[in-house]
Amino acid sequence: MENAIRSFKKIGATKYFPHVMTAVLLGIPFFLLVYFRQQVYITRAAEEAVYAWGMVWTLCWIEALAAVVLALGIGVRKTLKGFSRALVILYPALLFFCVEWMNRPTLPRMVNFVLRTHYYMSVFIILLLTGIFWVLNSIWRRYWISATLMSAVFMVMGYINLAKMGINGEPFLPSDLTFAENLGDITGFARGALPFTKQIAAGIILLLGVSLIFFFGREKMPKCPWLRVAVGVICAALVSVSIILPKVKDRLFMTDTIPMSRQFVQKTVYSTHGFIGGFLINIEGYVAPPEDYSKNYITETIENYTADPGGKDFEQPDVIIVLGESFFDVSKLPNVTFSKDPLPNLHRIQQETMSGTMLQASGVGGGTVRSEFEVLTGINLIDMKEGIIPYNTYVPKSKELVYDLPNYFKGLGYTTEAIHTYNKTFYNRDRCYDRMGFDIYLGEQDMTDPERGDSTKQYITDNYMMDLAISELEKDADPKFMFIISMENHGSFVHKYEQYDVVATSDKWSEYDTSVANCYVKSASAADDALGKLYDYVMKRDKPTVVLYFGDHMPTLGVRHSVLADIGYISTGWSSDWTKRDRYNMYSTPFVIFSNYRNDKKEYIGDYSSYMLPSILLEYIEAPTNGYWNLLKEMRQELRVYNRFLTIDNGGKITELEDLPAQTQSVVHQHTLVSYDALSGKRYINKLLMKDLEKK
Repeated sequence: MENAIRSFKKIGATKYFPHVMTAVLLGIPFFLLVYFRQQVYITRAAEEAVYAWGMVWTLCWIEALAAVVLALGIGVRKTLKGFSRALVILYPALLFFCVEWMNRPTLPRMVNFVLRTHYYMSVFIILLLTGIFWVLNSIWRRYWISATLMSAVFMVMGYINLAKMGINGEPFLPSDLTFAENLGDITGFARGALPFTKQIAAGIILLLGVSLIFFFGREKMPKCPWLRVAVGVICAALVSVSIILPKVKDRLFMTDTIPMSRQFVQKTVYSTHGFIGGFLINIEGYVAPPEDYSKNYITETIENYTADPGGKDFEQPDVIIVLGESFFDVSKLPNVTFSKDPLPNLHRIQQETMSGTMLQASGVGGGTVRSEFEVLTGINLIDMKEGIIPYNTYVPKSKELVYDLPNYFKGLGYTTEAIHTYNKTFYNRDRCYDRMGFDIYLGEQDMTDPERGDSTKQYITDNYMMDLAISELEKDADPKFMFIISMENHGSFVHKYEQYDVVATSDKWSEYDTSVANCYVKSASAADDALGKLYDYVMKRDKPTVVLYFGDHMPTLGVRHSVLADIGYISTGWSSDWTKRDRYNMYSTPFVIFSNYRNDKKEYIGDYSSYMLPSILLEYIEAPTNGYWNLLKEMRQELRVYNRFLTIDNGGKITELEDLPAQTQSVVHQHTLVSYDALSGKRYINKLLMKDLEKK
């Protein structure tokens, strides 16, 4: 035995042994990969090839035993060096596996994803991760630093994606890196909203083990400065080109499924391409033109809908649109008792004027800007990539004006103003509002001694906001279009208040849920008070004034929406399992329209998509309209709701687009192309509708 060990040590002492060892450690996984790929290719069924995974675990035990033997024979340090050299090549593949396994937990699905449906895409992403790894190596030289940093970043991003998909049904998007609101209440699902699965644990252990092997193996990139610079620059260039240019990714991904840039529904994109693939799709924000898109098609569509000069009663009223942050009618929740009506002003207004239900474009608990954009523009964001923020991706990149309500009213001689009780730069509003036609934009920075209502003093009250809006309306006699965004009712609703004016109780709630629910009720009641103040002001005002008030999205209440799920408002807290009725409940918010110069009567007009509200508002005030707004009017007469969550026909039935009449589908297609043109296309409608404005 001693002679065998002595001989083994002599072999290990040769200068070629570490290279041979590294080659063997690399060769075994490569052989298995080819073998697995061949098995899946032959059987065409991932489940039939899963038996091969038993060989993976066998390989792990063999390599663990080999590591012990090598350590005894040639020493721990030399063994670690051999493994380090092999892992320098294998690490990106291991990282890719761990991140995707977290979001695609079953082995059959992983086999099918990596080795059959997305084989070339997987290879591309592994090469991309390899490039990032070597960029980091060229900076720090030490492999363990690069591996630890990459592992931490990608595993955290993968976990956030898992959390968002489970709670809101929305994946983790590149825009979430700069706009924290889209992440929802991170602290909420960090406190147990998701289980710590065995896949997550295994991934952490595996990647931590790789970093430790790099650390103790003491392998690092050569010190040669010119080599490090060359490697870093080349890899950075390749990574940048691969990430930024959509055609590069399209060409590489086409062999797996449809081109990446032609997919719009993010839940489908991420489930099809995996987390890293889905994240890459959204970096450049590219959307391919829809079928039939051309200048002639847009021109003919707009011209076919005859302009309307407006009604004889159009009095150029002041027009006010108020976005109520996270506002919905909490009194409609089942199995809940309130000490008194939490929203008396909303209910009073609904009894006296026009009201309805808006099916919004946001998610739940975030994404305000999407509902905001649809209400201002009449654009249906279903045709854009889900989760893409127009103020971040599209509007800043164009030097042209955006055709929307502010620019429309400017054409009628109005002064246009926006008020937002938060940071002016949030969602790039300070860069976009000028192109959207706002003459004045007041943000938090422009407000003197604003009142803050919650215990954290984070958000400006809606009461202060309404006082500011009223003072702005009184400044001049010109007709004014005003858009107001509130913030007081924004989450989180965990310990937001310490005392409650209205108490909500349910025997189905836990103590935590009761606290969250009552914080929301108090916050929503404050928004309702401000709505009542605006209503009373308008009704006493001499100047003709009309107001559209709407809630932008539902709030996130509790862990996995437990406040709503436990009382039966939705069937489950997991958005991936929501029924159509659940989606209706979670993506609908109220709206009201009232004025001081019309003889209004109570009228509930039903459900409408958020981008249809401009058409409803213009018809209400009998304003002159053009082909664009009349197309929108025609669409809402054909069907009530059409967005990425639901389709509801003009009879109020939840349905699917393909089940609707051909005429309805034709109108939807026309609006699809016009929406694309207005947002990310050639903007032919600008030349048709904003000739005078473009000259100013």
